[in-house]
Amino acid sequence: MAKSEIEKRAQTAEDIFGQIQGYLLSKIPMGNELNLLFNARNNIRKDRLMRFFESFREELQRVYGKPLDSDEITSEEFIDVMEAIMIRVQNTKSTYKIERFRNILIQQAIHPIEEQRTLKYISIVDDLTDIQLRILEVANRYYTKRIQVSELNSLLHGDSNRPLERSNTIHIPIGGNEIATTTKEIGFYFDELMRIGLIEYLTEEPLNLPSGYSATQYIPITYQRNTKIMVDRVVTITALGNALVNFVKSID
Repeated sequence: MAKSEIEKRAQTAEDIFGQIQGYLLSKIPMGNELNLLFNARNNIRKDRLMRFFESFREELQRVYGKPLDSDEITSEEFIDVMEAIMIRVQNTKSTYKIERFRNILIQQAIHPIEEQRTLKYISIVDDLTDIQLRILEVANRYYTKRIQVSELNSLLHGDSNRPLERSNTIHIPIGGNEIATTTKEIGFYFDELMRIGLIEYLTEEPLNLPSGYSATQYIPITYQRNTKIMVDRVVTITALGNALVNFVKSID
């Protein structure tokens, strides 16, 4: 069965790591105390892995309808991808990211792509914040279209007719929870997504706000050079960003 094969590999890796850790810590002062702390940490990591593989099995059953064949999960390429995901899963608290790692593993099992590209997607998901992943998912609704950053900001909290206020703290719904952030952080997140080629800056246009809203209350606020015209950055998700979002989303 797919469950026993995958979980057996996860358990073996954890056992080997635990044996090495115990031996090394026994050779240093306070090693036993440190070993207890690391064991507690390892139990958390092991629990995350077990819950991950349980979710993987349930989602696989939903989209595939049957366990994977042994040949599908014992190839060197699949094992490399699974190990890369295991390392990330056990070290992240984000259930939002863990779901995307699960989706990557399912995609690679059912509709595999070139291994190096999959490993790159895993690395990108690991490096990005939950908010950046959410920005990409929202921007992907407008793939091949131009959209102002202020419009994307509004869509992040679920209402395209309500601009994002210039308050110190804002709350963005992500994966059934709300993540607190600041307007400055959102600006940084956009800049980083542009830098790594997932969002592309196109031009600037006069700020487009719904009637009845004062531009000075909302973000982003930029003035056109040598004028008093308020402008906004116009962006689009890149082909790489689109491919990433489509690969890490749940299979319908």
